[in-house]
Amino acid sequence: VSRVLVWAIGVIADNVSDDYDSSCEIYPFSGMSDSVRRSVGMFVRWDSVYFVRVANNGYEFDQTFAFYPFFPAIMRFFGNVLSYVIPSLTEIDRTVIAGFAVSNISFVCSALLVYRLSLLYRPHIAFTSVMLFCFNPASVFMTALYTESTFAVAVLSALSILHSETQSKPSDIRQLLTLVPLVVAAGTRSNGVLCVLFLCEPVMHALADCLISFQNVNKLVKAVTRLALHAIVVAFPSILYLSFAYFRFCGDQTAIGANGMNDTIWCNNTIPNIYSHVQTKYWNVGLFRYYRLQQLPNFILPLPVFCVAVCCIYSFLIEHFDHKKFSLKETLVKILRNRTTPLYAHLTVTVIIGLTVLHVQVFTRFSSACLPLYWYCAERCRHSLTFSKWLWRVLIGYVFIGTALFVNFLPWT
Repeated sequence: VSRVLVWAIGVIADNVSDDYDSSCEIYPFSGMSDSVRRSVGMFVRWDSVYFVRVANNGYEFDQTFAFYPFFPAIMRFFGNVLSYVIPSLTEIDRTVIAGFAVSNISFVCSALLVYRLSLLYRPHIAFTSVMLFCFNPASVFMTALYTESTFAVAVLSALSILHSETQSKPSDIRQLLTLVPLVVAAGTRSNGVLCVLFLCEPVMHALADCLISFQNVNKLVKAVTRLALHAIVVAFPSILYLSFAYFRFCGDQTAIGANGMNDTIWCNNTIPNIYSHVQTKYWNVGLFRYYRLQQLPNFILPLPVFCVAVCCIYSFLIEHFDHKKFSLKETLVKILRNRTTPLYAHLTVTVIIGLTVLHVQVFTRFSSACLPLYWYCAERCRHSLTFSKWLWRVLIGYVFIGTALFVNFLPWT
């Protein structure tokens, strides 16, 4: 229902108002049929244009390397399948329809996984949690040809495998199976490597045992070693992707111009990373680079989400404190033995990166797969009618205003 609502808002807003940036008419719309353009074309905006182009033409020039390959690859795959089902469709039509379908099917699967995981750890607020997910601030991006829904279903699938049981620690087999969706997440977005934090539960348990008795150090060393190996596996898509860029642009200096790359200073870096290079060069992404007075409105836009995230982390920490008899050691052991701690650790790192490195307004999308946010808000809604009314007004505002601005090629998160 939420996807139908977002689609309907998008169609109406696109027909009521002209696009602010008419350059979007050049590509990919020049190769799109009128029926596809009117039905789902309004969701091909901003980064979606790059995803469609990469899906159809590959990585033509350096700027396209800001977009990880899994989502364009799956768009191309299902687009090719559509060519056999409906041969009359143009290549761009097939790619756009495939991307739109993948995003929305992934979203529905993500919502089911949110509900399943919530039933395990927060059964009394499971329904509210999934409703909040369905109308989250990044809602339009989860319908559009963006990576948000694909990334969310990969992350939540990993958590679902890891947390198939609430009480027992994940077995070695479950940890290995979890690597599959985590590798997909890492191949979908650069921040997918952060999801390795979900695998740190054995390390946490070993560390808790060491705090109780130092005789358990060997167990901790084994757990850390296993986590390091898992981290390499999760990071492999990024390593492969960056290596492909390096050998393409830096391996043969005579082919640089032909490969659409004139600025190859990044090739000489200690760790040659085209992704960070193009993010800095074209989008000015970097440590505190966004802290400018003219960007103040963009700091206000994600402020409600940042506030909820900080309160969520604070609430998690406070619930482990014994205010009558405080003991740092006992508090740490409680936190380390809590099976949901990796989720809050992941959220904490996400907040730090969002505040220091990213364009802050994209935090609404960056945090959309962070399950603790929905649990915290659902719990607050359960205990405070005032908070519930305020929250739903904000979310509906994000959905309606965000969708209307996005489809008309106006700046949004």
